[in-house]
Amino acid sequence: MDSWGLLSATLPSIMSALAIAGLGKIYGKLETIEEHRREIARQAAEEKEALRNGVCAMLRNNILHVCKKYIARREKPLYEVNNVERMYEAYHMLGGNGSVTRMVELFDQLPISVDDAKRD
Repeated sequence: MDSWGLLSATLPSIMSALAIAGLGKIYGKLETIEEHRREIARQAAEEKEALRNGVCAMLRNNILHVCKKYIARREKPLYEVNNVERMYEAYHMLGGNGSVTRMVELFDQLPISVDDAKRD
């Protein structure tokens, strides 16, 4: 067999080997990209959870502060009724538990302050 015959006989094998090697490198790069994407998604999920927890804690603190303030006064201004209601709804939507429910129930039972009633 001459050199051209040898080359033409082995060329398909060489091309297949090169193609397989090239595909292996591409697959390796794709795996690296996918691992990086998963890491970014994991970090984003952790950040989202931290933000949710932080906002939930701030809402809880604010709800308790407002409720305690007006429970001590034994009356509430009208503008705080809507504020507490909206904070309480957001608190629960973010996964807050029922630990502030009793405080909000006590707040809800308070009468509207006389000064606020005169403004309406």
